[in-house]
Amino acid sequence: INANPQVDIQTLVQMQRLSLPVTPENIAQFEAYKNYQHQMSESLTDIVDAFTQTFQEITGSGSQQEGINFYKEILGILTEEFTLAEGEEKGQTVEPGGANSNSAIAEGLGKGVDQEVFLPQNEKNALIEQLKKAGVPDKLTNALENGSMGRKEFLGEIGKLLSEDTLPAREALFKLLEGKEFKHLLKGEMSKQWMMQPEEVAKEHTVDKFYEKLNSQMNRINELLTQSGRTATPLGKAVSNVTGNIDFMNQLNQMFTYVQLPLKMQSQNANGELFVYTNKKSLAKKDGNVSALLHLDMDHLGSMDVYVALNNQKVSTKFYMADDSALDLIAQNINILNERLESRGYLMSAEFVNRDEKTNVMDEILKQDKNISVLAGYSFDARA
Repeated sequence: INANPQVDIQTLVQMQRLSLPVTPENIAQFEAYKNYQHQMSESLTDIVDAFTQTFQEITGSGSQQEGINFYKEILGILTEEFTLAEGEEKGQTVEPGGANSNSAIAEGLGKGVDQEVFLPQNEKNALIEQLKKAGVPDKLTNALENGSMGRKEFLGEIGKLLSEDTLPAREALFKLLEGKEFKHLLKGEMSKQWMMQPEEVAKEHTVDKFYEKLNSQMNRINELLTQSGRTATPLGKAVSNVTGNIDFMNQLNQMFTYVQLPLKMQSQNANGELFVYTNKKSLAKKDGNVSALLHLDMDHLGSMDVYVALNNQKVSTKFYMADDSALDLIAQNINILNERLESRGYLMSAEFVNRDEKTNVMDEILKQDKNISVLAGYSFDARA
């Protein structure tokens, strides 16, 4: 308390109880979690928006070459293939009850975006014209026109052009980078890489790999900003917040199984949080009993809490929502979830409750006995 006189005493006591190191970064993250300001999906959206602003600041200062180099490095980070380091495929994942219970939870999330939308046709046509003016190879414009090249591959090809000592039609290429069409394309790729589709949650190690890749990309972007002296920019602050959030989650998972799930749904993005009440010792015994809270914040349905209790193949669920129409919508379509679970061998029962107050997952964590779930070697680690 003497070392942190500006910090609320309750915050310090609660962090001490959870054995969380009392550092300025952890204090900021802990208070953000308690005040509903911790959502990973919002922080990642901030990065996407701040990127354009930072690029404009660089070019606005008259350094066109610095702007091109900045774009080149960002494209390199986004298009580089990522694989888990040797030995990371095992023992470092959030596995709330194993793959089967993950599948049950993922079925409740529904389906994500099935097909990549490159650009609306009018923007695609405008981008093709800009590419031609910039003198890029015909094979690139043709591939874009006939749809034979994916977005990530296309951005990789643009990155290669930016790496050339003599750029074709330099001014025209620079205007392409500043154009809304290319920025739209870049934002689409960032969103694709930094959001998970619901069906991916069920796949073993996918959450691990997602955070490993995200953390690696954020660290590289931070290095790029540090080298250019732009860590104080909105982009630098947004990147720092994401890396701090990942690190905080990792520390929290030394005791509890908790993970955020930034989700890309069919018509909206959603922020999910999965907290497993069952302690990690019970999980290690694989006795078939798991209880969890899935919290979702969605644009159209609002806030939703799903409490799930899994006892062998019996799944009990309780849906809590504040909006009556959203609650009715879920109740009317619960048969879809029930059929999916039955096809996987589960027997489900569901209850629907109207509740005004919003669940704070950190409060749920603080209710738990900190000693029940300490188990070395069975934790989510996004820093390895």
